[in-house]
Amino acid sequence: MISIPGRIPIHIFPFFWLLILMIGWLNSSSIVGTAIWSVVILVSVLIHEYGHALTALIFGQSAEINLVGLGGLTKRQGPKLSRWKEFVIVLNGPLAGFLTFIIAYQLIGFVGEKNSILIYALKVAINVNLFWSLLNLLPVLPLDGGHLLRILLEGAFGLRGLKIAFFVSILLASLVGLYFFFIQQILMGALFFMLAFESYRAWVDVKSMEPQDSDQQLQSIVKEGIEKLKAGDAGEALAKFTFVRHQAPKGLLYVTATQYAARILAEQGNFKQAYDWLYPLKNRLSIDYLSLLQQLAYRLQEWEETVKIGQQAYQQEPSIETALINSLSYAIMGKAAPSIGWLRCAIQLGLPSVQTVIEKREFDAIRETEAFQKWLKSQGN
Repeated sequence: MISIPGRIPIHIFPFFWLLILMIGWLNSSSIVGTAIWSVVILVSVLIHEYGHALTALIFGQSAEINLVGLGGLTKRQGPKLSRWKEFVIVLNGPLAGFLTFIIAYQLIGFVGEKNSILIYALKVAINVNLFWSLLNLLPVLPLDGGHLLRILLEGAFGLRGLKIAFFVSILLASLVGLYFFFIQQILMGALFFMLAFESYRAWVDVKSMEPQDSDQQLQSIVKEGIEKLKAGDAGEALAKFTFVRHQAPKGLLYVTATQYAARILAEQGNFKQAYDWLYPLKNRLSIDYLSLLQQLAYRLQEWEETVKIGQQAYQQEPSIETALINSLSYAIMGKAAPSIGWLRCAIQLGLPSVQTVIEKREFDAIRETEAFQKWLKSQGN
């Protein structure tokens, strides 16, 4: 990575160089042409990102520019801005691109025809800045046009507007991707299908959001609870997470607060309350908390629920512990075949001390069954 310090630091990642070289070669099929395309793209992307970054500085924020695999990204920090200021910051990126296009277009008339390399570079600058600026204004997230639409809709309709913005992004990105495939621009088509998929993932997350999720005070309390937990003050952290649960009885903040609170309760030995808080959210939990829920169900001897939750967790992320808990649960219920099946899964994933595990008393209910004895013989026991 190349880093350029300054009021607006610039970080250029290796894959960005690979990307612009590939674009240059595909468009010119020559070393000189590739070099010209690469320089023009580098300068054009920087100008675009400076349009964002300089405006952010004017509005009192700090900014840095990262040139990554799929283009530029301006990261900002500082005071929260009004919607119109956010709109202007986003808009000034494409406007800087259009300004570059106009300047390059005007300069062609002042450059002598003999200077073929400069003429070629200006023509590339015209094409790159016009094409990218227009493309970037499509209402597809995370393109600037998508962010502009999001700001407008969220300002007009609140959370509902945010959901609409992501839905529009999914639909339009898919259509644009199909168009590029139709004209055999495979790379651009693949890019827009990727954007459609990312918008879909974000839309799924946003669908479960509630108005309370935008409450800055509740967000701050969750952050304070996390900091208290890191500092070892579990009691104070639990109080903050419990408060958020009551203030935001559904939505993402509720899920987040419940997960943290349940882990604290489990560590304090209050397994029943932790289980009761997590169980209604079993289809919305992250894999870590889904695994915790399985462990809690096992401790509470909810064998049927243990294996159901375990199956769900294993589908998301196979693990030795999940498979072993399911095996033990089925064994306790006297079901040899599924118990052996899950035990095999655990062994395939690298279960250590297999002999010690199969001597556990949980397997006593199936130990003398034909299926278990046959499996033991296959293991050399």
